[in-house]
Amino acid sequence: MSLLSKFGATEKFKNFAIVTEDPDAVKSKSSVARLVKGKRVQIPGSFNGQAIPTFATLESAYWSRLTVQDHEVRRAGEAGRMTQTFGGAFKEVKIKVELDIDGQMMTLEDFITTLVMETAAPGTSKDEVVKSINETGILKGIREGMPLFFQQMGADVNKIGNVVDMFKAAGAIDTLHKMKNPRFNTCWDLPVGNRNLEVVSFELGSANRTQSRTGQGFVDIVEAVTENLNRVLGQKAAISILNKQNESGISQEQIKKNNAQIKNLQDIAKKYSAIWSGTSQRTQITPTGDQVKLDIYDAANVPCGRWTVFNGKETIEMDVWSNPNEVSSPTAAAPQVDTTVAPF
Repeated sequence: MSLLSKFGATEKFKNFAIVTEDPDAVKSKSSVARLVKGKRVQIPGSFNGQAIPTFATLESAYWSRLTVQDHEVRRAGEAGRMTQTFGGAFKEVKIKVELDIDGQMMTLEDFITTLVMETAAPGTSKDEVVKSINETGILKGIREGMPLFFQQMGADVNKIGNVVDMFKAAGAIDTLHKMKNPRFNTCWDLPVGNRNLEVVSFELGSANRTQSRTGQGFVDIVEAVTENLNRVLGQKAAISILNKQNESGISQEQIKKNNAQIKNLQDIAKKYSAIWSGTSQRTQITPTGDQVKLDIYDAANVPCGRWTVFNGKETIEMDVWSNPNEVSSPTAAAPQVDTTVAPF
């Protein structure tokens, strides 16, 4: 006799069948992944708003910056309260990203190469495309490593103090005087060439864009890298058009105006041209609540409150979450400090 029959529970506990009938329905759903050095893990990925099964293997990364800034939280009917947003940057980050396209695995590098091939003039060979890609260096960051910025809202103040002490002990220097935004109260950087803190794992969350006034924020690595590259290439294309206009016999006055636009576009295109976390366009909020987009792009931040470093002697777990029992939702769903709104 079965246990269910023995206890007369066959009907009441029939829901247990879902475990074998549809395991995916039972699995915990979270948009927070954790990258681990040398381990292939599944992460969120998308292109042009469509999800893509994506896998990532962290190959190398080093912790280079630590910041803390004030952030006032306001809720309807409640007085505002000040919280702390912890942030930082990892440098020389190398990640092997693989995409499952209709059952065929492609690296992010191959994916972008294919996009270039599909937009090239008819008759352009793959060798010509690869040559152009190598000459322009658009995949250099993916191949050789590029930075990734991160932040955690509502960070635990006591934990922040411990993390700052550890970061200082690794050789960090106080660079708060270089920060223009008065909301920042802490900023430490490890000197160039300092690789005392190797990042061996870190959380990879996803921002809830519906809670951002500008509708921006990091969603996933594939979207961040391809959208940012599209932004940079669009600015380069605009420069190309203006240069051709200058060579077409237009007036000196118009050439002067074009050159000013070219200089502005060149400066914008250089800003965070290669970055894992992508960029967001800075937006000015007017007194009437309207949004005015500025020609300034800032680094977007990956929601991340836990990461692990190796200091050459031991592996140390970093954790600035205010509630360690909440494993998945806060980092994924909480609105980020919007660095796209002036004065950021």
